[in-house]
This record gives sequence, C-alpha cells and structure tokens, in this order.
Amino acid sequence: MTTDPDLELSPSRSARIRAGLAGVGFGLLVGGALLGIYSRCLATTATLHDYKWDHRTPSVVGVAERFGVAAAIAATLLIAVTVAAFIRGRRSGGDEWLEGGLERLAMVVAIGSTATLLLMVWAGELPDKYEHLRTSYPYFSRLPTAVAAVGLVVVGSVLVLPLLRRVTVAWRVGYRTMSTAVAMGLVVSAAVSVVAVRAGDDTANIDHVTAAPGAAAPVPGRLGAQRYRIPVPSKREIVVAGTGFVVAAEGGLIAYDGATGAPRWHYLRVPQNGTLNLGYKPKSLLAVASGAVIIARWKELGYKAFDAFTGEILWTASEYVDDLEQINWAWPVTAQSGNPPALAYANPPALALANPTQIAGYDPRTGAREWMTDTEFADCPVAERNSWNRTITDKATGNALYRAQLCSADGRSWTRILSLDPATGAVVGTRDIAHHSSARGTSILIRTLGNTLEVVWQPPDSRDQMVVRVTAPANLATAPIQQRGKHVDDIDPTGRDLLISHSNGPGNPIVSEILDTDTGLPRYQLAEETGARPRPGYRVFLDDELVEVDDWADRNGSRELRSWSRIDGSVTTTTTVESCGQFDQLATVLPVPGATIVVCPAGSEKSDDSAIVGFGAGD
Repeated sequence: MTTDPDLELSPSRSARIRAGLAGVGFGLLVGGALLGIYSRCLATTATLHDYKWDHRTPSVVGVAERFGVAAAIAATLLIAVTVAAFIRGRRSGGDEWLEGGLERLAMVVAIGSTATLLLMVWAGELPDKYEHLRTSYPYFSRLPTAVAAVGLVVVGSVLVLPLLRRVTVAWRVGYRTMSTAVAMGLVVSAAVSVVAVRAGDDTANIDHVTAAPGAAAPVPGRLGAQRYRIPVPSKREIVVAGTGFVVAAEGGLIAYDGATGAPRWHYLRVPQNGTLNLGYKPKSLLAVASGAVIIARWKELGYKAFDAFTGEILWTASEYVDDLEQINWAWPVTAQSGNPPALAYANPPALALANPTQIAGYDPRTGAREWMTDTEFADCPVAERNSWNRTITDKATGNALYRAQLCSADGRSWTRILSLDPATGAVVGTRDIAHHSSARGTSILIRTLGNTLEVVWQPPDSRDQMVVRVTAPANLATAPIQQRGKHVDDIDPTGRDLLISHSNGPGNPIVSEILDTDTGLPRYQLAEETGARPRPGYRVFLDDELVEVDDWADRNGSRELRSWSRIDGSVTTTTTVESCGQFDQLATVLPVPGATIVVCPAGSEKSDDSAIVGFGAGD
C-alpha cells in the first residue's frame, strides 16, 4: 500500500478528535505518574492511627501511599503502551485494518489498569476514608495528591483508548497537533496538581494572629472598679500569662490584655469540612517561665509552645515532647492538678518532667533539656510504688520544685522531701519527716498554696496532725514543724500570711482570720461574715487587700465581690457582679497583670456561654 502524504496534512475531523483526545490523555498520564511519585516520596504526611477495636472507624494507615504508588505504576504502564502504539501508528502507512498483538496488549493494559484502580477505589472505600482523613486529621498533601493522581490516570487511560484501539490515528495526524494536545494535557495535570497540593495545606484550617511585643502591667494591689466583661465558652481553661491571661477552649487559644480586656493574639483551629475534631486537648494548658511561655496540646497535632506576649510559635517538636511521650517519663511537674486557676500565684518558672528516679528541666523557649537530677539516694530506698500506693509526689511553686518520696528500710519508713532550684536542678535542701516504725509508711498530704509547700501528716503515736510549710527552697531544712490546727484556706504569695476559716457551730457565721505563717498566731480577723466556704480560687491575696467572690449567686446570677484591708481586716469594697452564671455554680477570682478577674460559670446547664469580668484599681 502506498502512502498519500496529503492524508497526514488533511486528516478527517474524527481522526483529529481521536488524536487530540489521545494527546490530552497522554499528558494526563504523564502528570498522573509524576504526581503519584510526588505523593509517595515528597508530599507532606501526618501520623495516622488504626483503631482495630472500633469497627465504625475506617482503617486509614497506608491509604495515601497505596493509591499514590498504584497511580504511578499504572500511569507508567499506560505511557509505555501509548508511546509504542503511537510509534506503530506512525509506521502503519494508514492501513485502517492494521491490528496485531501490540494493539491487543495495549487494550488489555489500558482496561486492566483502569479497572484495577477503580476496583481499589471501590474495595478500599476511598470516599469514606478520604472524608474521615479530611475531618479527623490535619490536612496533608500526600492524600489529595494520591487521589488526584488516580483521577488523572483513570481519565487519561480513557482518553488514550481511541489511539490504542486504532493506532493508525497517529498516522493521520501530524506531530504538531499531537504536541499541542499533549501540552494541553500537561497544563491540566499541572493545574490539578496545584489544587491537590494546596488542598493538603493545613494552614487553611488555622486562624493565627500575632501581636507586637508588650510588657505585663503589675498586678493591682487592690480590687478597684469593673473595667470590662469578656464573653467566653463555659468549657474553658485559664492561665495567667503574657500581658494578662490566656483562655483555652475547644477551638484553641486567645490571649487577652489584663488591664483592658482587649484580645492580643489567638491561635484557633477552624472546622474541617464543617467538623472540628482537632481542637484543643483539655487540661493540657500550661504557663511556664513566669507566664512568658504558653504550652498546649491539640488532638492529633501534638504540642505547641507560644510566646505568651506575641503569640509566635516557639516550637512543636522538642526534647520535652520526646521525653514526655516515652514510657519512662511519666508526668509533668506542675503546681497542682485540677483547674488552671489554681496556678494563680504559681506558674512554674521551669518546664519539668519527672519519673520515679529523676527530674529533668527544659528550656521553655526551645523545649531542649537543660538539666537532669537523680533523686535516688543510698540512705533512702524508695518504697514499692503502684497505682494504689503513690510513694512519690512532685510539686512546683513559683520559686522551687519539690519532691516527696517514701523511703523504707529495715522495717521502718519515712518521707524525704527534696527542694530543687528550677533553673539548674541543683538540690537546695532535703528533709526527712513522718518517721514510722512500720514499712507501710505514714500517709501524708501535700499541696501548694501560693508559693508555699504544705505537708501534713499524723505521727503514729499522736492524735494531732503535724504540718510543715516551706515558703522558699532554702527554708526546707529549717521550716518549723507545728501542730496543724485549723485547716488553712490559702497562703499569700510571699508566705507571710495564712488564711483560715471556721465556724463555732451549726448556724453560726463563718469567721475568717489571718495568722502569721511562722508563729501560727492571729494577726487580725476579717470584719463581717464571709459568704464563701473554703475552696481553691474563691479568694486571692493582693498586696493591699484580700478579695473574695461569693460561692453562690442569687436567682438572677448576681454575685457579691468583697475586699478587706490586709492591715486590719476592715471591709474596703463591696460590689456586685451581674449575670455571673447559674446560681448554684462556682465562680473563681484570679489576679492577673493589670487586673483582678472574676471567672463566671455558665448561665445554665445547657448554656455554653460564660464571662470573665475584670476589675482594676485607680478608678
């Protein structure tokens, strides 16, 4: 058969369409192959989990990798047979009835590859897994690029079928036409790739606004007048940090200026596909470095450390995180467990972790380990520790780290207390207390009040409880041991004054007194009956005043806020906080830079709204 050169220059409309589609498809296949390789080798990923005990949650580990590799392999095979078909078609001489093993092989490869990918999509439940990954994990580009690569390969394989089925199409169309079509396919592939990579950018789910550096105002010495009211979610946590305080809720963190109540910076996760599954992890908020650094954890995202003044992210991965996630580093050292307002005076200066034999300190601004102190002593064999017998307790105050550990030897037991310098980890003092003739040990109660460590125990041969209160790490060995007496509600940050509350019988008013910490002798009594019962967070010591918020609001949600002079106990201020939560829920008062704030509970059981009311001196 002779070849008419004019046929190549004047192909039929049908031939041009089929050749053009094949060229576009070839470009899509090339793009799909490259995108599949990128997805497997270069794209960002996330740490995924398969919960085998939960059959409602799809298995997602390795999904993106499998589809990325499958797309790259299928595309490579299709590219090879398409190139072979094109070359054969160019050499065919226009024989419309040309058909041989290559054509049949090419069709088998094309149909088989496409069917395999579609079967993987169906059998692997890709749509459900894709939706789960897009809502339950941070965005990562490996997933959308793998899915996009599969799409490009499937569409490309369909478009090249006319060429593979009838290779003479290539003979009837010139190189320029085919090159233009291939270029169009590559452009489409590039556009799809850009969209897929951008779809894996997790910054789309983050609302992060920073602030200019600022300085913290001093905590007012007295209550003052109301200055602002800030609505906040009822399920929130608060720490004193930066120029005021930081509020953590499901979405993330918002920092406020204490003096004005104005927001300064925030870091919030926004809902992914309409669902917020990756919010802030409750009870992970921590203020360290005297409130200069904030550390918090997000579900599936891990820890983030922020400059408390500007909101800039300081670190995410660090030695602190590595050690915390190791099984032998069991617990952070904090002031005390529970609601963060208990840290009112005692944001620990050090970032520390502890295990049964060591305490380690970390640089809050880098998360790097700076020191490690061994707390094992030959003359203090630590008693066996289990979930029922916690023989080691660690606490932090604003000026020290403390460890209390039960020692046991020769049928005897005692408790050894260590005080550590939070900057260096050096052991500043040690003291042995609560000696017992039995190896079982004496039960002790340890808590922090302000910057004071209080240890209470009952000697086996006495009906009276004993107490030692340590106001500074260097005072551990010399702090006097006293009879406990009445329960101490609070201690001022300097450790100078003790606050106790008691009643002389049912129906009698609650009497509150200020005692000298060292001697235990009364200094003065607060004037008038106090309305609150002893609990953490309802009273705070300012320099000049003691401030109290009522436990119980009236039926309209109003609460009384009172202050007393720290010179003679006289009432200095009585004011009302309006609409401060459900009447039978507890409010909290907290001193922050520039203000004293009242944290109101939710307005009702079903309500998710609460408020922070700020008071400042000078008005």
